[in-house]
Amino acid sequence: MSTENIYSQTYVTVRRDTSMNYVAYQSIGSYFNGVKVGKWTDVTRDSVVYAESFYDSTGNPKGVWKINYSNGLLRREIEYNDHGICRWSLFRYNRKVGEAISDSVIPGDICWKLNAFETNLYDQEKTVRSSASTVNTGSESYHVFSYTRTDPFEEVLKIKDILVSNKFTGIFYVWNSDKTMRRKCTYDKGSEYRISYLYTKKKIVKKQDEYRDDKLVRTITFGGDGKEKIKNYKN
Repeated sequence: MSTENIYSQTYVTVRRDTSMNYVAYQSIGSYFNGVKVGKWTDVTRDSVVYAESFYDSTGNPKGVWKINYSNGLLRREIEYNDHGICRWSLFRYNRKVGEAISDSVIPGDICWKLNAFETNLYDQEKTVRSSASTVNTGSESYHVFSYTRTDPFEEVLKIKDILVSNKFTGIFYVWNSDKTMRRKCTYDKGSEYRISYLYTKKKIVKKQDEYRDDKLVRTITFGGDGKEKIKNYKN
């Protein structure tokens, strides 16, 4: 008996995503011997690429996977090596906001929590938060509402709690909205060494504070003459 390899271009209609955006899209890709291979693309009805994924010849994920907004801008990326996910990146407004990198593999439970964090942030961005107060003038009373939107460049700092509590080993970077690096955090089974950067108006680092598990251990100040002033702290 001989077997025949089946190789076909496939168009699979996916109902909709489960986020608040409810985007309808199609998954387009190829099967080989009944498994996904090569590049798969999720495309919206407006022909915008909603997501990209890649598979090897046996159907295992590989390369860089992307999930986008319905307008095509990046939401998040994950990168696979031969053993699993080694990099997880968060994007907003076409800018990288945060990135976790492991020398080996980011454990599946941590990846799940990072994805859940990003999905929750995505949902929050669809909602305008409001608060109300009552003003009484004596003759009448009325409500005053205030509105704020979620700032992803502040929310991303909460990822630290996920990495520490789940004993992550690797590096986590955080960027400012102007694309300068805000923090570099190194983790060893959850223990954190954090470097926070402050900049001049010309985006030149003027000071960095270094923390070990939230305790300030060193400050380096960079002078205009190129000289460094280092202050170590005893804990």
